[in-house]
Amino acid sequence: MPSKKQTQPELNARREWRDIQQAEHRRSTTGVARRRKWVRIARWSGIVLLAASLVAGAVYAFNSAANDKHSLETVATLRKVTFLTDGVLNDQWLGKVLDLKDGIPLSSIDIAALRQKVEKQGQIKSASVTLRLPDRLLVEVREYAPLMRARAQVAPNDVRTLLISREGVVYEGSNYPANTIRALPYIDGVTLRMADGAFAPLGNLEPVAAFLDKARMGWPKLYSDWRSVSLARYRGQDSSVSFMDVGSRSMGTIIFSVSNVEDQLRRLDKLIRDGGTLGGAVLKIDLSIPGQATVEYDKSTSKSKGR
Repeated sequence: MPSKKQTQPELNARREWRDIQQAEHRRSTTGVARRRKWVRIARWSGIVLLAASLVAGAVYAFNSAANDKHSLETVATLRKVTFLTDGVLNDQWLGKVLDLKDGIPLSSIDIAALRQKVEKQGQIKSASVTLRLPDRLLVEVREYAPLMRARAQVAPNDVRTLLISREGVVYEGSNYPANTIRALPYIDGVTLRMADGAFAPLGNLEPVAAFLDKARMGWPKLYSDWRSVSLARYRGQDSSVSFMDVGSRSMGTIIFSVSNVEDQLRRLDKLIRDGGTLGGAVLKIDLSIPGQATVEYDKSTSKSKGR
């Protein structure tokens, strides 16, 4: 239905409300509005601070890594080599073998190769090589101990003194006092063979070593008279026909069995103290028969005794 015709005053009133200018931005006047506003400001401020912190952390980490790398490069060099041994070798010997220069980078040191280089030396029983940060190399070795000595021609016009350990290892010794070498008896009755540029081992000589140890410590005067030990008839500890023929300076050849060597040494000592070797030039004394000491003299004396 058509509306009633509006009066003039009503039309004027409607125009007056439409003509009023409404403000586009008003200040929040309620408490809730203000709190929401501050929450938004705090949230954005936190985001900005977090982003700044992350950037600063990344920059710090990069600089620290660069500084650490530079620090490692300056200290990771060889400054000291420590050498430990149970024998007679010294730092000069190790320096010649390894030929390491101070100040070389630790990263360029091949530990396994150095250990193999040390163990290739005949005098070395075993070796270990360890890096001790920040700048030290530790080399530890165990050495063979000489039991006897030998003279061998290793090349034309090149005759050398070789040493034999109780394990039967044949090697050229270094740093031993001259008196130590001179006190060792020569080995005889064996053939020294080369294998892969070194002398082949003779096998386990532990029974011979035990015999020589007893003589050296219990009867040093007897031992000091011995020049050589022949193993031509040596068959090991378990054989009843295994003998050691000792060449002495004053009593010719002394025959020992590998069994009950202490008893044989006592019989020899008693024989000498009782004057049993004064009947002429002694050629041979046989102690291998239990309870006996047979003495053979030079034929020109025509004397022989059995005790």
